[in-house]
Formats: sequence, C-alpha cells, structure tokens
Amino acid sequence: ADPDPSSWPPAFTRFAAACMRVLTELLARQRGDQAVPLLDTDELFEAWLAVTVRDRVSERLELAASVSEGAIASWEIDAMTIDLRVKPAVGRSTGIGQDTFRALVASTLLPDVVLTATRGDFTEVAVLDAKAWAKMLPEDVLSESAKYLYGIRRVGSDRVPAITSVHIVSCAARPQLPSAADAKIGFVHATPTAGEAEMKSAVEDVLAALASAIERREQEASLLT
Repeated sequence: ADPDPSSWPPAFTRFAAACMRVLTELLARQRGDQAVPLLDTDELFEAWLAVTVRDRVSERLELAASVSEGAIASWEIDAMTIDLRVKPAVGRSTGIGQDTFRALVASTLLPDVVLTATRGDFTEVAVLDAKAWAKMLPEDVLSESAKYLYGIRRVGSDRVPAITSVHIVSCAARPQLPSAADAKIGFVHATPTAGEAEMKSAVEDVLAALASAIERREQEASLLT
C-alpha cells in the first residue's frame, strides 16, 4: 500500500496530482498503450530514506576525502570508514568493504539502504529497509528483517546473524515487537514530514552498533593471536 497522502509534502502532492491527470487523459483518449506508470511511491520512499540517512550521518561525522567503491557517500571516525550504499546487490559472492557476503534465501538480495563500518580487515553491515506500507503487523516486521538477518552470510562462515542489525523504516504505525533490540531488529515510524527525531535516533543507534561490532571482532582476533 502507498503511504497515506496526509504524509506527503505539498510539492509532492501537486506532482502526484499532475501525474494522475496525465494518466487520466491518456486513458480517456485511449492513448499511451503499454506506457509505464509515471509515479512509484515505493521507489520515492526508498530514495527519501537514502537521502535522509545520508543527511543524518553527515550531521554526526566528517566526510571522507574520497568515496569508497560502491558507496554514494563515505565518512571517517576513529580510523574507521563509514560507507552508505543504496540497493547493493548481494549475490552468491559479493564484496562489501573487507568482507565477502552471500545471499541464501534468493539469488540476489537488494536491501534498500546499507551502512557499513570498516577498520583494518573488518567490515560490519547494517540494513535500513523502506516499507511504504499503510499497515505492518509484528510478523511483517519480523519476516522482512529475517530476510536479511538470516538470509545474508559471510562467505566461509555460517555465523548468524552476519550483519549487525536491520531497521524497518515505514509510514505504518509501530507494531508491538517483543524483545526487538535483542533480535537486532528496529522499527522506525517516519515519513518525509514526520518522525525526524526517531530517524535521527535510529541512525545514531546504527552507528553505535557498527562501532561496537568492529571492536568486538578486533578483540576476538587479538585473543586468537
């Protein structure tokens, strides 16, 4: 389902109305056969999420001198590189930072927004997935999150989960999620005109979790040596 129109910014509302008028005219005149839709709110919601995450991270961190391969933006903090990727295709063997990941539940997984942290030989991954749904039940959030938490593994390792967290970002009302934090699952109720504080808090939680995961892997590696 599309986001509730009450959440749309005025400029977007005018744009949507213009698209609807054009489609109506094409239908009325029996023209535009096999034409593609002029409007896809799912893709717009995904694009909004990517821009919002980029802006929230930029408020916290300094941009890196160069952008990492495959990323649309990179930042530096504590000798660690934070990268933002949009719809990275995770297949049977996909390099992200210093690690290689593989998809188990499909030939290719396309998480909407991915934040990664890389320091030395270690890379940690967090997913933020946009869901422009009018309603989400607890089982919807759990199933959509599990697709990434348990459907992505590191090549050469079956350790689960291989990523630090999944945050579902939706215009739907927040469902009741038991022990969501322990399950590495987050839910963010946000739209282009609401939920700014919740979105900011979610990005801060993701950055903290990525840094903590990197430190944990470094400590585990030092014990082995």
